Amino acid sequence: MLRGGSDEGRRGLRYVEWTWDPDPTDNTYVVDYAFLMRDADGAVHVEHDRHLEGLFTREDWLRLLANAGFQARCVPFEHSELEPGSHEVFVGTKPSSQGSGRTSSSNSNETRCWLAVGALQRLLFGQRPWIDVNVH
Repeated sequence: MLRGGSDEGRRGLRYVEWTWDPDPTDNTYVVDYAFLMRDADGAVHVEHDRHLEGLFTREDWLRLLANAGFQARCVPFEHSELEPGSHEVFVGTKPSSQGSGRTSSSNSNETRCWLAVGALQRLLFGQRPWIDVNVH
């Protein structure tokens, strides 16, 4: 369980992340996020967000992305705090609609999308993402 927050100043935030597995026989689990936010005037707001998450093989991700209409591939994720070659990200390209008048910056007829897990959840399962798709 992850929890924390800050009460510095007139505004404050407290949060908790609660991970649990309602069905240990499948490859998904549930993560609940709760946020308590105090405004400068002392009003307190509560927000709750639930995510269905899971562990899937690379082949499953590529198949699901293809089923959603993407041409997907894995590419190395390089970061100064990670061992080189230790992480990958999924990159999907999706052809633009013919006649839409849109073109991408690379002058190809594709919209390039970097996909995060939350965005994939929205595309495939209709869930609210925790991170949106960045379109380039």
